This record gives sequence, C-alpha cells and structure tokens, in this order.
Amino acid sequence: MLQLRSNDKMPEWKSKLLLYMRLLVLAGALALVLMISADVFRHVSYFTDSLYIKIQLWICIYFIFNVIVEFTLSPKTLRYTIELIIFLIVSIPYLNIVDYLGIDLTGELRFLLRIVPMIRAAYVLALVNGNIRSDRFTGMLTAYLVLLVVVLYFGSLMFYVSEYDINPDITDYWQALWWAVMCMTTAGSYINEYTTVGRVLSVILSGGGLILFPVFTVYIAHAIGGFNQDSDKTAKSTGQN
Repeated sequence: MLQLRSNDKMPEWKSKLLLYMRLLVLAGALALVLMISADVFRHVSYFTDSLYIKIQLWICIYFIFNVIVEFTLSPKTLRYTIELIIFLIVSIPYLNIVDYLGIDLTGELRFLLRIVPMIRAAYVLALVNGNIRSDRFTGMLTAYLVLLVVVLYFGSLMFYVSEYDINPDITDYWQALWWAVMCMTTAGSYINEYTTVGRVLSVILSGGGLILFPVFTVYIAHAIGGFNQDSDKTAKSTGQN
C-alpha cells in the first residue's frame, strides 16, 4: 500500500502542509459519504437533490487543488506523477458536468458518479495511514481493513439503490448489507439479484472478498512469526545472563 510521499529531505512545513491538506480531503469525503447515505435512506431522488450537487462541486474543486499542490511540493518521480494524474481524473466533478450538459442518466449511473471522488479519498487515507503508523505492515493491514469496509458499504448501498422496490427480499438497507457481507465471504445468501447491477455487484464483492480476506491470514502469520522471534531473543538473553 502507498506510503506518505514525503521524506527526510522535504522541509517539515511541506510535510505538515501535505498532511493537513490530506486530512481535509478525508473530511470532504466523509461529508459526501454522509450525504449519500442520508439520501439513500430517505429515498431522495438523485435527479432533484441539488444541494449534494453543489457541495460535491466545491469538494471536487478542492480535491483538484490538492492534487496540484501535491505535484508541486512532492518529489517528481514517474510513478507518483502517474498516480497524481489518475487521481486528478477521479477528482473531476463528473456529476456536475453531466447536469450542466443535460445528459440523462439512470439512477444507478448517477449513484456511481457520486462515489467516484471517494477513490481519491481512499488513496489519501492510505497515505495518511502510512505516515501515522510506525509499523509499515500494521499500516498496510489498517489500510486494507478500511478498503474492505468501504467496498462493503458502498457495494451494499448500490445494491440497495438498484434492488429496492424491485426485489421482494430487499425491504430495508440491513438486508442489502447482509447480502453484501455474504457475497464478500462467499458464503452465499438467500437473497437473489433481480437487476443487472445487482449481478455485477455480486461478482465484484465476491472477487474483492477473495482478494482482501487472505491479507488477514498473512498478517496473523506475520504477527505469530514476530512473536516467536521476540520469544527466542528473550530466551537467549536470559540464558546468557
């Protein structure tokens, strides 16, 4: 997982500025998550919620500004430059552009455009996490846990949006969340998918679970190995004394 792109050669004020700006990115993303969740649970139409559109526009503008500052202050490596270009692309307020051009989209596509800026926030969370954690492996595990929760939450939200009023098994969000958990654990669920979006999500969540869950096994093995090494060192030190 990516670490914070600052190093010992970077002045302290630059490192702090980047950290604070990334924390603001997370705050903006949290605001978007709360608004998306509130709209979903209140069944607010994605076509009539103008407040979210306005707030997302300004948050995306800040995301773009953050990318520009990151590029200006951080080391100009090829890999990092490519990453910034990618996250500049996902920071573009596509939903505002679609509305301005008068393009008609389905509710599912509009929902997908709403969560695109979250990709930028997830990236920043990994960077901030790598900066705070002294143990790189623990930092990686925390980042994967956050990614797991994010994928699970937005997958369940999108399934709820697409299946509600169509699927008789989905009468509230908690059933959609149960379905998403069962998909990620590949345990299977009594809830069937009625829409194309639901079927695609089932494949994505199952694949994500197969990729993310083995990380926990690796972490446990790493932790046990580290514990055994510490025990051996302690035993040798005691024997020498």
